[in-house]
Amino acid sequence: YIFETWHDTDLLAMALNNRALGKIDTGDSLEAEKVLAEVAYLHTRRPIAPLNLNLVRLKEGQISLAEFLKNTTNLKDVAKKVILRVQGVACLEYGGFIQDILEEIHLLSPAEKDNDILLLEANLNYRMGHFIKARDLFKEIVKQNETSQETWYRLGACSYALKLPREAQQAWEIGLRQKLPLWDLLIAYGMLLTSQ
Repeated sequence: YIFETWHDTDLLAMALNNRALGKIDTGDSLEAEKVLAEVAYLHTRRPIAPLNLNLVRLKEGQISLAEFLKNTTNLKDVAKKVILRVQGVACLEYGGFIQDILEEIHLLSPAEKDNDILLLEANLNYRMGHFIKARDLFKEIVKQNETSQETWYRLGACSYALKLPREAQQAWEIGLRQKLPLWDLLIAYGMLLTSQ
């Protein structure tokens, strides 16, 4: 879910969205849905509350992933990258429409591809088994020093899938130097060492 930041218009929509996030934090999804639905009556151009409403409904099983994507597509007119990123993460989490999101990312200009979109594109390619493309994207991300342990893990996993164990080992060793290593990273590195 996305917490909405200060903007000089649509204060009521923002306040309702943020109140709904408080309800979500306390586990009251039904009340959050009611509050987010109120925003729809305001007819604002603020996309976050309608996006969060659809996320709540998706998480509660009230709508399918296909319905979520359909309901949030029109929000791209206002916040294209934010909506695309949330749609992509939902597709990764629910396991569908990944190729569709990749095709939308490919339509973005290079200037529109910030680090969040690059990471999403890398993760989508990784999920689809496009390891060469995913590895190239993960390498681009780590060059920009925008990394997490998961990024290093996935870079190593792509390299390992491409039968490049030394490259995988190097990525995983860097990832292991981060605070609180990711368990997948520890396991993969241990398996690599025992297989040599």
